[in-house]
Amino acid sequence: GIATTGGTFTGDVIYQGPNANIEFDVSNDAMEVKDNARIIIGNGDDMILYHDGTNHIDLWNNTYITNKQTNGYTFLEADNGSGSPTAYVTLNGATGEVQLSHYGSQKLATKSTGIQTTGTVNVNGAYTLPTSDGSANQVLTTDGSGAVTFADAGGGAEAYTRDTKT
Repeated sequence: GIATTGGTFTGDVIYQGPNANIEFDVSNDAMEVKDNARIIIGNGDDMILYHDGTNHIDLWNNTYITNKQTNGYTFLEADNGSGSPTAYVTLNGATGEVQLSHYGSQKLATKSTGIQTTGTVNVNGAYTLPTSDGSANQVLTTDGSGAVTFADAGGGAEAYTRDTKT
């Protein structure tokens, strides 16, 4: 029989449920949570770890971590409002990029040289940068209300004059 107080198991231990199993596999020294078994954390089911056999982990309420092992991508996905998961964060193992998306549309990506954005860049709600380059010799200028644009560089008064009397 099984000890009711204390005790040591020396072989595999399988917790068998009606739809899923959890096993401690002695040969692997691993707790194996089989497909469709859930790990529930917190008194109010605050976090649920769940794997359904499709390369993603359901964290809670349609928020997923998806791992595409064939091409090195890992995605953090959440419900996009229509009941379908959409990638909001993409880790690209092939290029090293981290991509941030808004409802599945990429807006920012890290590159080996810095970052690349798609769309407008708003700085602290105070400035919106232009989405295209200006012409040669133009400078960035602001209207004092947050609009930043390219304009021709203005010529100011010379800071000094040369004395031509000799």
